[in-house]
Amino acid sequence: MTAPCLYNTFILHGMFFPDQRRGFWMKISIIICDDEDLFREGLHLLIEKNGQYKVLGEADNGQDLLELLSGLSRQGVTADLVLMDVEMPVMKGTDAARRVREISPSTRIIG
Repeated sequence: MTAPCLYNTFILHGMFFPDQRRGFWMKISIIICDDEDLFREGLHLLIEKNGQYKVLGEADNGQDLLELLSGLSRQGVTADLVLMDVEMPVMKGTDAARRVREISPSTRIIG
């Protein structure tokens, strides 16, 4: 997956939107969840290199993802998108996706 591909996906689905308060385009906020460190770090670098996205954090399993989302929620921060592996230890991506919907209903999930 490349950043331009993500950009086109967000434009088509209305996820790249103007920030009315500041009068400019907001960066799309992303959380990466994968049990492979190398993949997570590489994807993080690729996404942020584009400049239109902001990685809010990384998690190596579904349970860590839920803790990260809950912590961000307490701070009033919502992720626009979670990029998540399906097969992970501790809590699988499919189980985590159900819980993400409870914590942050507006967050989109790609798994």
